[in-house]
Amino acid sequence: MAKAWVRAKGTQISPHGEESIELTTEAELYKNRGNYYIVYRSSPDTITTLKIERDRVVVYNSGRHNSKLVFEKDKKNVSPYVTSDGIFDLGVIGKKMHIDIGSTGGEVNLKYHLELNNRYVSTNELKLTVREVN
Repeated sequence: MAKAWVRAKGTQISPHGEESIELTTEAELYKNRGNYYIVYRSSPDTITTLKIERDRVVVYNSGRHNSKLVFEKDKKNVSPYVTSDGIFDLGVIGKKMHIDIGSTGGEVNLKYHLELNNRYVSTNELKLTVREVN
């Protein structure tokens, strides 16, 4: 397990406009059974784990509200999404995916559409840059 820095930039384009958010934080990077994992604290009460496979990225958020989002190019994956307002079906439709990750870091870029209960919400882009700390 290696210490790393993660820079995550998320952009959301919806009928209401465009919004971006950026986070730079310390993380752990490791490989297990051929897959890379990146684990970091995305908020004071949430731990985010990315499981990076060859053609798929799974994002697990654990904390006050747990979630699992699956990203695959040209596929729709639906997962329950728990909020303080209730449980919704969150659909992720992968549009573009670039994965270039190794034991010392790399990049993951995802472009996808989000649906909430089968209704379009937004087009999103997530860019992750991971660098091992020496």
